[in-house]
Amino acid sequence: MQHPELYLVHIWHSQPSFRASVRRVDDDTAQCFASVDELSRYLAAPPQRHNEAQPLANARAQDPQGGTP
Repeated sequence: MQHPELYLVHIWHSQPSFRASVRRVDDDTAQCFASVDELSRYLAAPPQRHNEAQPLANARAQDPQGGTP
């Protein structure tokens, strides 16, 4: 039996764009996504592929209020 994978997911619902950041609870590195499809593929992938995911460029990942995901 496999151990469950736990993630912290933050989703921004500002229209017209979608953004999300995801990080495993046992990892300090977050991955950022600009579409629901990207997020879904990441979460559905086997764990070893998660390390290969590339975060979005900082310019796309920045929050309009000046923060970052």
